[in-house]
Amino acid sequence: MKCPRTGVIMKEVAVGHFKIDICESCAGIWFDHLEFEKFDEAHEKTGDEVLKLLESIPKFPLDLNRRIHCPRCIDAVLMRRFESPLKKIALDECPSCGGLWLDAGELAEYRKLFPKEEDRKKASQEFVNKEIMPLFKKEAQKGEDELKQAKHIAGMFRLVCPSFYIPGKQEGAAF
Repeated sequence: MKCPRTGVIMKEVAVGHFKIDICESCAGIWFDHLEFEKFDEAHEKTGDEVLKLLESIPKFPLDLNRRIHCPRCIDAVLMRRFESPLKKIALDECPSCGGLWLDAGELAEYRKLFPKEEDRKKASQEFVNKEIMPLFKKEAQKGEDELKQAKHIAGMFRLVCPSFYIPGKQEGAAF
């Protein structure tokens, strides 16, 4: 399998019960669907083993903005997505097979930011409470203000056209 960043053939490495692909040119890692979950937390020995393997590979600057293709599916373009609302690490995910590409240093940074799954969930909840909920509250208030205004306008129309607001008094009446 070729590295999506450099085009170099990646080395398949057995780590625990898994086989992952590592690029010895750019220190990138390919995880098949759901494999990342076995390496992402600080207490997982498999992640420690991968980090040791990557230590000896020299890191050099890469154009991370360049779109890359899935090394498995080849035709599928990987989607860059933030794994958390902190937006510090963007992982590349294949929309077809669900595999993940991590560039050099991203696994170590991820494990440092989120030593446990609960830490990532906590960061997500804090983001929702700080950024999203105020927007919802603002929109809800806007809705209440618009409803009050609509009721006020309807009340004015009752004065102008009272027959429309007397049930059964006119064909096509509002009530």
